[in-house]
Amino acid sequence: MELFNLKAKLRTKFGSSEAGRVRAQKELPGVVYGLKKDTYGVTVGLEDFKPIVKKNLRLVALQLPDNRTEQVYVKSVQREAVSEAILHVDFTRIDIHTKIHVKVPLRAKGHSAGVAKGGVLNMQLVEVPVLCLPLEIPEHLEADITKLEIGDMIHLREIPLPSGVALDANAEMIAVVVQKPMEEEVAAVLAEVGPAEPEVITKKKEEEEPAAPAAGAKPEKKKE
Repeated sequence: MELFNLKAKLRTKFGSSEAGRVRAQKELPGVVYGLKKDTYGVTVGLEDFKPIVKKNLRLVALQLPDNRTEQVYVKSVQREAVSEAILHVDFTRIDIHTKIHVKVPLRAKGHSAGVAKGGVLNMQLVEVPVLCLPLEIPEHLEADITKLEIGDMIHLREIPLPSGVALDANAEMIAVVVQKPMEEEVAAVLAEVGPAEPEVITKKKEEEEPAAPAAGAKPEKKKE
């Protein structure tokens, strides 16, 4: 993965009102931190940043006004809950010679035989944690689902990794599974439970046996 050049300005004012003012000018507030160096605020052009999100780019060369360049990784992008508008971005510094922990998108490859028979493809994981050098971060990983029948699954250990990229998670985690159709799942559950037995309501006995008298109590005289 190559570094994406992005112009940035230093930001010295903070707070929600200031962030709103920045966004009103079609700019995006952000912060740079990491590698035990000072943290500082930046703003970047919103339109300049959109290709990074669209292409799922991670590595950025921030070009600052003082002719300084920071090599950073897009750590997180904050969005508005309803409109999903981009609100804020966190950049963390990187050393291109030091491996970092990242999550790489996972995509399904091919057409599952089980899905063709009515099964449902379930991507249990949409990202795979890996450890690698910044410039060796893959754009995505692929899980070949072609041979998956209903009930089959793919574990993380079965997903091919490029040279220099190591899995950074439990290799036995399930990444993809082809499940039974929902109708069959419901039918199987009902078959295990069995039909519900109707509740039988019986008429209360009109006459019940009298309770035994307490110790020392005189028996009640029967009325004629």
